[in-house]
Amino acid sequence: MDKNKHLVFMYGTLKSGEANHKQLFAKGADGSVFLGHARTVSRFPLIVTTPFNIPFLLHKEGLGHRIKGELYLIDDETLKHIDWFEGHPHWYERRQIKAELLTDSLGNKLDKPETLQVWLYGLSR
Repeated sequence: MDKNKHLVFMYGTLKSGEANHKQLFAKGADGSVFLGHARTVSRFPLIVTTPFNIPFLLHKEGLGHRIKGELYLIDDETLKHIDWFEGHPHWYERRQIKAELLTDSLGNKLDKPETLQVWLYGLSR
């Protein structure tokens, strides 16, 4: 993979159809490419009922559920923007995990899920 491109797993308000999805394209229409639907290989706690209706994941690997989300290939500038938007590393922390790509970008189920190393934003506290 191009060293200036990054695989990022989105599970909350940055997913398509959600309020903050536009942030993936804030630095240009070609800064982010949807690759398909995915889920985490490990389990994580996902909190979905908050006062502001903002879901968040806790970096407590092994607890909770395998999280379903979307996988994007983003460029350096978009990664820097999403880091800023998520408050990395002072609020959300971006960490590498393994996720399985389950569909292609059109939603077609893959014959065999592809396991990939991806970035994931979550809270450690």
